Amino acid sequence: FESILFRLEWDSLKSIAQLNSDIKSEMRLLRNFNNPKMLYFEEYESSLMPKPKYISILDYQDKLIIRRYNPKWDPNFNEPFRRIVPIINNKKFIICNEQKAITRDYFLKFGRDKYFNKYELKSEDFNNIYPEGYPGFQRTMIDSYSYQYWDKNQFLRIPYDNLDGTNPIAWIQEPDSLKKGDYMYVEINNDKYFIGCPDLDTTFSDTTIRLEIFNKSTLKWSTQLIPGLMRMMMCYNYWIYGTAKTLKGYNYFVDYNKLDSSFKTRYDLTYGNRPDLEYYPGILYLCYLPTHKLIKWYPGDRDSEIISIHEGTIYYRVFDELRTVELDSIKNEINWPSQKLLIKDKKRVPNIHWMFFAPKQDKVEEVWVNRPKGIKE
Repeated sequence: FESILFRLEWDSLKSIAQLNSDIKSEMRLLRNFNNPKMLYFEEYESSLMPKPKYISILDYQDKLIIRRYNPKWDPNFNEPFRRIVPIINNKKFIICNEQKAITRDYFLKFGRDKYFNKYELKSEDFNNIYPEGYPGFQRTMIDSYSYQYWDKNQFLRIPYDNLDGTNPIAWIQEPDSLKKGDYMYVEINNDKYFIGCPDLDTTFSDTTIRLEIFNKSTLKWSTQLIPGLMRMMMCYNYWIYGTAKTLKGYNYFVDYNKLDSSFKTRYDLTYGNRPDLEYYPGILYLCYLPTHKLIKWYPGDRDSEIISIHEGTIYYRVFDELRTVELDSIKNEINWPSQKLLIKDKKRVPNIHWMFFAPKQDKVEEVWVNRPKGIKE
């Protein structure tokens, strides 16, 4: 399918670019970074290919420009592929994408910056990684670093095979509530919060997951339960938000069969396949971290998701409708009377899962760093 970049203009969508370089390629691992402003994605020849054919970055900081890169993989690297993981290091965007195999261990030595210049990775580059979370309808496997607790100094350490086999110590101490030796998957790390999910029995019930949250202002840990059992959430200022996705706790199988038969013809397949809603109950949530206030709602369709929050406005999708509603910054709740319908479009809106705010531009500039043969200028 074509992966189209649309611009929302009042009550219509204007197509301004095709993101994937080849409509036959399969796009995976789209990740949006608000700081710096860029969208990262990979293209694969098929779902069976273990390594991406092309890597691209849509930079929307000052203008819209797609930089494309044709990676040269080590032909001797035949071990199971550890996926590319983009990281933000000291405000620099680094892609860990050049791997070597030493016996059966992974060895990472070089990455690329946002211009795809070669970057020699150092141990300290892994000390403070800045992921921004994942949307609820992330279609591909989540990639994340994890920290591990070490008895020696009670600091978190990243268990990652990098330059010399040593694992860099992170800047943060472990919370007292967790046992040493457990892992902490990094979900969100920004100027305000470090949010992780422990790799242990994280559920207080069969429909919630526990987050450990470190407030960088107060230097204190706290715990928050969110709906669902999958680590998918985004962050906006002092809020986290997401779309619940679970693996158990509800008999979705029978319900999904009913959904499949009744909704079989409602999806237009021009821009994508019908979504697999088996594990999506349609629950959206926001949590105000300073007070741990949790807001959950069901907007009326299981094919629903919060796409973005920008300047106090929540943008969310309900099947083929893109809607907005305002956050009340005084009461820290949703101002439901402000709810608006932006656009209703059965062909395109059901396949919209990302939104960002960029300079207005009718045409996107495209730059190949190392243009492959057969690709015309």
